[in-house]
Amino acid sequence: MAGDISGGGEWIGKLCALKKEIMLMENVNKRVTFVAGTTGVASSGFELFTVTGTVLACVVAVCQTAITKAGATTLEVGTADSTAELIAQIADPALVLGGMVIVNGDYDTEVLYSALTYRLIKESDIGYTIGGNNLTGGVVDFYCFWYPVSDGAGIVEAGVAAAL
Repeated sequence: MAGDISGGGEWIGKLCALKKEIMLMENVNKRVTFVAGTTGVASSGFELFTVTGTVLACVVAVCQTAITKAGATTLEVGTADSTAELIAQIADPALVLGGMVIVNGDYDTEVLYSALTYRLIKESDIGYTIGGNNLTGGVVDFYCFWYPVSDGAGIVEAGVAAAL
């Protein structure tokens, strides 16, 4: 038997004893190592996550090693329909150092949960877009937190260097 909850019900998987679905946040992550000529090519969009159905999602990026670049460069995360929908354009990604967290286009060494902004995504894959010059280095872990909205909805990690 699962643990007791107040009100006399019990937790049974995603349903409680009162037959009401419990919305649990799902998550998936992908590590990207930026390399000029492949994953760091300017004016290119690269898929991070494949979306099926309709989901409510947000993306948080954790920089493991500092991002380097070959000149004026921008970085943003979104969908093919809105490339900066989930992480607004960062005008100088080289300012993002190892240990920094990127949320909604802001970056710092810590982030408040209340800063997360969820967006409704319908059958549109999530990826990053580089503008200007190439990114030449850096390692970033992208985390997508999401809730299914439609039946059968989901998000999974995309293939290697898939185009957005």
